[in-house]
Amino acid sequence: MSQDQEIRIRKYAVEGLVRALEEFEITTMIVGPDTVTAFDKSGLSQSITLRWQEGMLMWCWLWPGRKDGDVDAEAMVMVEQIGEAARRIRDVISVTADRAR
Repeated sequence: MSQDQEIRIRKYAVEGLVRALEEFEITTMIVGPDTVTAFDKSGLSQSITLRWQEGMLMWCWLWPGRKDGDVDAEAMVMVEQIGEAARRIRDVISVTADRAR
């Protein structure tokens, strides 16, 4: 895959994820070329990014809070599984919101 192809795939994927999350009435913000933060109505958020994991371009959870200030990225689903990524994000945000109540 050429660099131009990868850039187009990443852009298409980010835009597709934003649309899929908006269908779940989840507010989004694109915070980098490969990263989306999703917010529920109460303001809870979850960030997701595209990363190469084991030779595949994957949607990855971003988990902040390490003592060194870095962020862990945990593979979730392959880049083309936009609908599944959106469902999982919705579920994580809704579970987190339920626990916060």
